[in-house]
Amino acid sequence: MKKILKMFLYIFHYILILLLSSMKKSGVVKQADSPVTNILLIQLNAIGDLLMTSPAINSIFKRYPSAKIDICVLTKNLKTVYLLQHKFDYVYHTNTQSFFSILKSYIKYFFIFKKYDIIIDFTGSIYSAYLTKLASLFSKTTYTTGFSKSLLLTRKSVLPRFHSLYTHSTEPNINLSLINGNYIMHNLNTLTLDVGAQPNSDYTITLPEQAIKSMKLKLLQINKDNKPLILVHPGTKWQPKLWPATYWVELLNQLISLDKFNLILATGEFEKKLRPKLLKEVPGIIDLRTDIFELAACVYLSCLVISLDSVTMHLAYALRKKYIALFGPVSPKQSGYPDYVNGKHLYSNLYCSPCELYYKRDECERGRNYCMIAIKPEMIVDAIKNTLNF
Repeated sequence: MKKILKMFLYIFHYILILLLSSMKKSGVVKQADSPVTNILLIQLNAIGDLLMTSPAINSIFKRYPSAKIDICVLTKNLKTVYLLQHKFDYVYHTNTQSFFSILKSYIKYFFIFKKYDIIIDFTGSIYSAYLTKLASLFSKTTYTTGFSKSLLLTRKSVLPRFHSLYTHSTEPNINLSLINGNYIMHNLNTLTLDVGAQPNSDYTITLPEQAIKSMKLKLLQINKDNKPLILVHPGTKWQPKLWPATYWVELLNQLISLDKFNLILATGEFEKKLRPKLLKEVPGIIDLRTDIFELAACVYLSCLVISLDSVTMHLAYALRKKYIALFGPVSPKQSGYPDYVNGKHLYSNLYCSPCELYYKRDECERGRNYCMIAIKPEMIVDAIKNTLNF
């Protein structure tokens, strides 16, 4: 049923895009050095992807300091926008979880979109492609650029570095061992070159003082012995990235037995099944349900973060904290920070990784996610000892 609905949504969007294309006459493409008043950025991927877009966003603000810059994100990522360094003129948000919510957003934006001089689609999905096309209707000289599907839908297309940015897949002829830094950030930055901006390879986030004070008060109540805190975030949206629950239990019990730290278990919507098991089988762990602000504040106040390739790793990097991240179907060269000295990436580096089927199925075609199973709890314990020098 889900596959049928997804196919229907794709067909629906393509029909809408064709209709929109017929409404707009071809015009002169705006050059990068032309006067720019309004810019729209579209990023409808996960929170981690939004954070990795920060360097590209920073470069756009630097290149066009007097322009009014808007951004469109997923509704669930709305709070994350306010962690970024710059203030946007307007923040659009949309929900892509149901047909009616998508349609409602599109009708709304048809009436409130501005005349944009530049539109950049950082997503590369059918939804972002439609929004790009919709927003470009209101000006004949809109300069549009983006990834993947958007390349087919705009009058100006550039540098399709990914087959589809959403799948994090790399070009067939790219050797990741020769790539310096974060491949996804590199590709996101590439789009800014097309509008005359200089790529920025680094980023930080702005954490509100109130969020830090609030988290300090909360931790004072639960960390009564005042031991150093290790934040553990065991979940992620994507099933192939998950580490076995039994491994988490073994690891956390080993850390509890050291009696050197207090462990904070940070959970959200993707850890609903795992959370009860960990709370039951790991006595002494501190349970903390958080939103993005509280999670960021907790990362800031911890001596170490242990996570998968997920938003918590990106927050730790942005706040320049120590972290240990587990990688399996995705290489650290794709979405990690291999040049960051305070970050350790545990990666099994199997012959099949990066996985070609990543995001397309919940399990490896061999029946088990061997790339994650290959990372053992004792490997993480050793990494913790080396990171914290004890």
